[in-house]
Amino acid sequence: QAKFIIALALVLTAAAITSKILEQFGELRCGGTICSIHYLIEEILLFKGDYNFRLGIFVKNLKIIEELNADPDNEAEYEVNKFADWTDEEY
Repeated sequence: QAKFIIALALVLTAAAITSKILEQFGELRCGGTICSIHYLIEEILLFKGDYNFRLGIFVKNLKIIEELNADPDNEAEYEVNKFADWTDEEY
């Protein structure tokens, strides 16, 4: 029971800090600690979705880079750069 109380106290403290940070930047959409936690979880899930999307693009582009470098008729050398996780439309 003591571990649960400590864990709950840590979660509520983190939520209170998160709430203050979000209020400071004017991004808190509704009041209260529960809403702050919901907003934070929503942002984490959006980031995870974007991460998975970008990872898929990176893997696809890495395959293209490897295929281009494996072509003996191709004199250029391709490598991963800051655009490796961009779509064609983003160039």
